[in-house]
Amino acid sequence: MRANTILHIEVPVPGNELEGTPVGGYEPTGQKAWFEIRPLSSRELVIGQQIQSLATHELKCVFFAGANSAMRLKNEAGTRVFNVDSVVNENEANRFLVWRAQEEL
Repeated sequence: MRANTILHIEVPVPGNELEGTPVGGYEPTGQKAWFEIRPLSSRELVIGQQIQSLATHELKCVFFAGANSAMRLKNEAGTRVFNVDSVVNENEANRFLVWRAQEEL
């Protein structure tokens, strides 16, 4: 794995519009990790969309417990944000996590 980018892990904040708390927000967990980011090719995008995935990138990092598809990944400057579609424990070996995500534009 050739990790080249540090991304911060964020989790959704439960909101309630009736109580005045916005819905759809995220908050930082304080956790960050090195990621290898790979854009998906056109062919991979077409195959992925056949199973209702809108992923534009595949990201890989060292395994950590608790990773899930509700999380969001964001760089330090906030210029790159990835909404996670899925997270897979590669080969169920607890060594690497493979994230499929859609980058916000």
